[in-house]
Amino acid sequence: VSTLESLIAELKLIHRYTIDTETDFRSGEPALIQIEAIKTSGKSIVLLIETTHLPEPLTEAHELIKQLFTIIFDPGNEFYSWGAIKDELQSFVHLQLFRLCDIRQKVNVQQVFKQWYNWAHPHSADCCRFSLPLQEEDVLILNTPDDDLFFNQKSEPDHPNCSCPHRPYKNPTDQWSLQKAIAIIFGQFLEKSSTLSNWSCGRDSRLLTWMSANLVGERRTHYHNKQKQLRQTLIKYAVDDCLAVTLLLSYIRQDQESKLNHRKITMEIQDNHQQQQQQDEFNQQNIQENLENSTEFTQDQHQHEYNQYTMDENLTDLAEQLNEQPAMYDNITASEDESPTDMPEPQPVQQPRPHNRNTYRSAHARHKRNRKRHRKQNQFRSQFNIQRSCYRTFNVSMIKSILKDYGIPYAKVIIAGGNATITLKNQQQHQLPIRTLPHDVFDIRHHYKFINIF
Repeated sequence: VSTLESLIAELKLIHRYTIDTETDFRSGEPALIQIEAIKTSGKSIVLLIETTHLPEPLTEAHELIKQLFTIIFDPGNEFYSWGAIKDELQSFVHLQLFRLCDIRQKVNVQQVFKQWYNWAHPHSADCCRFSLPLQEEDVLILNTPDDDLFFNQKSEPDHPNCSCPHRPYKNPTDQWSLQKAIAIIFGQFLEKSSTLSNWSCGRDSRLLTWMSANLVGERRTHYHNKQKQLRQTLIKYAVDDCLAVTLLLSYIRQDQESKLNHRKITMEIQDNHQQQQQQDEFNQQNIQENLENSTEFTQDQHQHEYNQYTMDENLTDLAEQLNEQPAMYDNITASEDESPTDMPEPQPVQQPRPHNRNTYRSAHARHKRNRKRHRKQNQFRSQFNIQRSCYRTFNVSMIKSILKDYGIPYAKVIIAGGNATITLKNQQQHQLPIRTLPHDVFDIRHHYKFINIF
């Protein structure tokens, strides 16, 4: 009783539980409920409830056990299981220790592990899944929303034609066994030979079910030792089953967070590099435009000064010539037939119009000029565009990274309407992508292959 009271006080602070059950092989009756209370720090608590040896109803111990189950199966708690938890517990409902409707936050770790494994280990590029037609009927796999509590990444499903050696299951309906999952991830062997055992034998030594009154002497001692050892084996098996599920769950979470963080950092580095390149190009363009504007202003200024200087020089020469004109006329003797009015008069000199060009280009004019220049440039470069169909989760950074791997020099990448438009820099480079860039390079298979690299 004191043990139950201390457990009740401790479990009030715990809100995550892994649950498993065992059925007696001989009678087929539900015999054992294993419950692991997962602490945020420190070792977990594993409870083994032998349902065939519960205290009598209305006793103090039985009431404390019911109170313990009420705390564990609180609707706000989260439950993990290898398989559907309600299927595991359905045969124990008649004990009236809990209600299935109180299990609201549940995670089928068996299904989550399959999704995670297929996400972390996508089909290889040479997998027969992509080349052989599927002869069998299509299979629809439904994932319950509860599984998204833990893992919500999209994964490549299994396929009957799959030839990948790193994917042991081929049929989409196949389910991982707990033993194989532990062996592949941790390289450890999970003992499962006790699955078909007499689980109603009574593992608690205080029940004295290990004793025999029909034997005496050494045979009695040998039998007792064997029965005690058997019960210890069953206890270890039951505890390991719970701990293995929790261990896989923890591994999936850490691996998922590690991969996603690594990919996030990689994408941030690529985005920063891209932004820096764009900023450098923008700065270089501004410098070029300023140099062009400065050159135009200098040329206009020099031309204006030259025209002004030439005009002043011509005016000076003309003035000197006009001053000399009277002397020339003095040496001319007018004939009798000529009158003074017939003398040629000097023509007025027309002054050249001063250069009146506006040497400063307005901001609106510069913007209009740049827009016209870019429009012509885009029209020219559109001759060197290539398109590939693009899976919806690809972004520009991913596509640029893949283009660099193929050695394709690009000028611009645009994603729109499910297509990736790649603009090359000149005509000579236009034939290179057509020969080397596959048409399915941005499909879903290459997407998961790309993110699995990092």
